Amino acid sequence: MRLESDFLSFDDIILIHENQIELYGGAVGIRDEGLLYSALSMPQSKFSGEFLHHGHIHSSSDYKIGNTRVVCNPKGYSVELNKNFKPNLVLEV
Repeated sequence: MRLESDFLSFDDIILIHENQIELYGGAVGIRDEGLLYSALSMPQSKFSGEFLHHGHIHSSSDYKIGNTRVVCNPKGYSVELNKNFKPNLVLEV
């Protein structure tokens, strides 16, 4: 049995942001509502009833889920580079 997922709404994010600004300071307001709506909708994307969002990983990976190949080739951070990063396996978007 597949469970439905709950996602944060635009209003939820605004409330959280306002709370964080009040607690820690920072810029008030939203620079680009379109970008925020886009970011909120991405994890909700589906194909054939299945979520498309893979998640965030930090290690090099190459495997299949069904008939879809998943490749992750993170370079890492300046303080911690990924020793398995392949510079010839980079996709420019």
